[in-house]
Amino acid sequence: MNRANLLCLALALSLGAATPLAANAAPTGASEQLLLIDKTTGSGALEVIVTTYGAASPKTGQRDAGKRVNATLLFERPDRFKLVLDPGGKNERRITGDGETVRWFDLATGVQGKAEAGKVTDPTVLALLGTVAELGTYAPSKDIVLGKNSPVSGARLVPASFGAQAVSVNAWLHAGQPAGFAFGMADGSRVFVAVLAFKANVPLKPSDFEL
Repeated sequence: MNRANLLCLALALSLGAATPLAANAAPTGASEQLLLIDKTTGSGALEVIVTTYGAASPKTGQRDAGKRVNATLLFERPDRFKLVLDPGGKNERRITGDGETVRWFDLATGVQGKAEAGKVTDPTVLALLGTVAELGTYAPSKDIVLGKNSPVSGARLVPASFGAQAVSVNAWLHAGQPAGFAFGMADGSRVFVAVLAFKANVPLKPSDFEL
């Protein structure tokens, strides 16, 4: 998974981090729940498991066995985030962004770098992060039909920005809270994200986003 895809994932994930729905909120479909989440979330902290699969073989139609990594994400809208892959492990990698510049640091190799955010970050998710409460304008969503009494609900989002790396996104919620995401990438690869824990609207300071 290349650096640009990782950044796309980091920013897209921050759209899904959320507070639980209010106790007095009327039951809604997954699409409406995501819009409510978008309106009420300004910052957050997540722990996730990310599994990536390469594009399917043109001969067999099969994919590779996939690669799995734990990750943490801090974000503060509209554009600040810090993604850590394999936190505390031998392959720990850190990626930070502030809307103008993205920086990365591979602890295993000592390699560091930086680039303009617009050159390495997916344009769709940048637009989404910069427009709180306008999620539907940029990524039309449709509820996924599941069993009538299923505690799981889902919505399919279609990124509207030309050149977006994520061409499809399925968001899954359990009892009204984000549980996972499935990304279909333009190069044919797939990314699955399982949300282990999250805290929304957490107080953050600039030093939290340092490499």
